[in-house]
Amino acid sequence: MKTPVEVLLAVAGFGGKLGIKSDRLQMLLPADCPPELKAAIRQHKAALLELLRLNFLVVRSDTLNGIIFWTPDKATKECLVTNGADRGCIYTASELEQLVYRRVTVGELPLLHAAKRRFGGKLIEP
Repeated sequence: MKTPVEVLLAVAGFGGKLGIKSDRLQMLLPADCPPELKAAIRQHKAALLELLRLNFLVVRSDTLNGIIFWTPDKATKECLVTNGADRGCIYTASELEQLVYRRVTVGELPLLHAAKRRFGGKLIEP
């Protein structure tokens, strides 16, 4: 776990939760949580607090065979990228609108996603 985003995903993967209470990082971790994860949380505390203040959704997509992020805007997207998220796996609200507008099928979505990741692109209005 090298980046704050990886730490956030690892916490969820272990069944834990991170939150903010009175401007402090609150950790709810299972008893069998590895000490390396606890150390990574401490190491990235400031960045994790920054991420937890943002509005985004983490989605595990079977269709895309991976994790994607839904964000309301470009600023949130850039903060996620800065903290270790793959730019090609982040979809802003306007990009999601384009997918719906274009009536992208389940068969087409993996192709668009692969192109977005490979070329660092984004979906825009025609």
